[in-house]
Amino acid sequence: MNLRKATLTDYGVPPDDIPALQSHFRHLDENDKYNLLQVSIKYAPGIETQIYDSIVNCIGYRTMERFRDMPVSENDFYGYKRRTMAEYYHLAKLTGRL
Repeated sequence: MNLRKATLTDYGVPPDDIPALQSHFRHLDENDKYNLLQVSIKYAPGIETQIYDSIVNCIGYRTMERFRDMPVSENDFYGYKRRTMAEYYHLAKLTGRL
């Protein structure tokens, strides 16, 4: 599976749960933010802080590119972001947070 083209459903997130996942990201508590950061570190090494900020603060690649160093292309960034979101989804399901 090509990371750039993979969708959340390719990573096993049911289409019905995607809106709930996106809503969950807007209302994370401190423990959830910690878990998201850990998932970002594991699945997006080197760009973990950019991925984390993008998910938590709803910042897009082009906006972030203005004030932060972006060592990957836009397509790669969003591929890593989707992968991180999917892995967090599975963790949240296991722990009953979602």
